[in-house]
Amino acid sequence: MNSGEINETPRIRRPHLTLDEKCKIVSMHSAGRKVSEIAAELQRGKQTIRDILNRWSNEESILRKAGTGKKRKTSEEEDTQLTQFAINNPFATNEQIANAANLELSKQSVSRRLKDVKRKRYVAAKKPHLTGDEIEERFDYALNYSNWTNDECNQVVCMDESCVETTPKGSIRVTRLRNTRFDKENIDDSQHAGRLSIPIHAWISYHGLGTMTKIDGHLNSEKYMEILQTEIPKINDRFQHNNWYLVNDRSPIHTANTIKEYIRSLPVHDMNHPRKSPDLNPIENVFGELKRKIKKRIRSEGRIRRKEQLWNWMSDAWKEIAESNFVYHLYRTFPIRFYEVTNKHGHFSRF
Repeated sequence: MNSGEINETPRIRRPHLTLDEKCKIVSMHSAGRKVSEIAAELQRGKQTIRDILNRWSNEESILRKAGTGKKRKTSEEEDTQLTQFAINNPFATNEQIANAANLELSKQSVSRRLKDVKRKRYVAAKKPHLTGDEIEERFDYALNYSNWTNDECNQVVCMDESCVETTPKGSIRVTRLRNTRFDKENIDDSQHAGRLSIPIHAWISYHGLGTMTKIDGHLNSEKYMEILQTEIPKINDRFQHNNWYLVNDRSPIHTANTIKEYIRSLPVHDMNHPRKSPDLNPIENVFGELKRKIKKRIRSEGRIRRKEQLWNWMSDAWKEIAESNFVYHLYRTFPIRFYEVTNKHGHFSRF
């Protein structure tokens, strides 16, 4: 055997004995059955059987006393102090929370105290920092459209750019024994060197997905103008009388003078989307779904070696989304997005 090999048998935690099982133990023992026989039949330890029989013999009861068990390490006052610090400092670690209350507690104990007040530590959502002017801008925008109905929201077209990469971001979980983290079968080796990426422009309407356009090279106002001149007629075909509203972020390329003049020349209503407001543009959710599908396929099929392969996979994923009700359900969230940003006085919604 390799001296460095570690064999570990996982501990199996059986459920507590039920009241019926405890009664059965007493009954079997009264009928003359041995402790070892009872333990074997019920698949319990001998000491567990003895504990039940001793309690019955000494107390004439098989019920567990209220309050027995491990003594609580903290008082009610200390619990209040601990949880209040955690509520006031939501980004503090479990160790910092315990230290602030001058308590020697494990991470698990801190988690249990937080659970008592319906708190749990989650991965924090990442959103861009908002200045006061940006918050006010978001609030005014959402308030302006907060009375829109679903029918009015169905006249909105959302467009933006994104970039799809072959290196899946984030970590995945693996079920394993302790001390086997670096065993070959437990290592995630799907993230290879040689990252590939494809920048895209895309748009959606209530009718479904629009075109996903591959952007060759660096995007500038000239290339963006070419994309608009190609895609606007396709959008017009979806709407009667060319009456639709445009949601487009305010990146320098989108707000170039030539682009603004071109959009003003069209029978299109620019909604003047506020800065740093991806939660108010549902196409961001489409991009997220597209990237999730690519990530999942990389996990299952392995590394992408050529950009042509990545583009083919992106096209397949785009088709899958188009054949679902994903976009339809996104458009149902438009009024909710406006309401939440208004209700939060310009801060981010859940989307």
